[in-house]
Amino acid sequence: MKNLNRYTSLSILLFTLIYVGGCGATTTAPNGWLPLHPTSSENVTVNNAENILLDAKSIVNERIGLRLGVLGTSIPGIDINVIPGAELGLSFGKGPLIVDLNSRLFSGSDQDPKFTSLSAAIGGRYHFFHKRNISPYLGGGLTWGYMHYEKVERELREVCLDWDLEFILFIPIPVCKEWGHEWKDILYTYEGRGFGAYAVIGVEFLHLHQSRFNIELRIDNPLYELESDAHGSQRSISLDIPISLGISLLHQF
Repeated sequence: MKNLNRYTSLSILLFTLIYVGGCGATTTAPNGWLPLHPTSSENVTVNNAENILLDAKSIVNERIGLRLGVLGTSIPGIDINVIPGAELGLSFGKGPLIVDLNSRLFSGSDQDPKFTSLSAAIGGRYHFFHKRNISPYLGGGLTWGYMHYEKVERELREVCLDWDLEFILFIPIPVCKEWGHEWKDILYTYEGRGFGAYAVIGVEFLHLHQSRFNIELRIDNPLYELESDAHGSQRSISLDIPISLGISLLHQF
């Protein structure tokens, strides 16, 4: 009987040692028997999420982008409702601060008046919610521009209503007998170039992606006048502030 109890105790001890030594992280056991460890698939999922986050941060913070856009501009005081244009630029920066280098070309006409503008600008913008895909922003900067404007103006000019020939030393010379006034259409060409400033407000969609989509409203303030010296009279005009609405695509490299 004593030997039976001894063998029973040894059998229980041996079973316990085999179980403890053989059950590891890969041994199937009821819940609660073994400590829980992340599986390899869970580790891969976590690593992929971290890599995606790092890629998104690198896109936001480090890469240089090429920007292409189409624009429409309205200038109060010019007889052209909307002047079409195009934009080409580069963008780079870190975090919410972005530096922009861009050039713009506008050209349009409505029968008589014609307007052309070429400008280059350097500025910056600050993105709100820059870690999200939809990121509104504010910005501004300095510009250098050239403007060409043709305008037909009606003016009251003195004209000869009746003329005749007079002979002086047997040479016929036309002489006006009666002067009067009448309205005439006169074409004036205005040109100007110089520095200016601009302010912009917009929204960038797909901000965390390599290709992005922008909608923005920009206000320019040229700090120069347009001058004309046609038809023997020198004159100058100051254009009102141009307001443009643009849609652009930004692709980062």
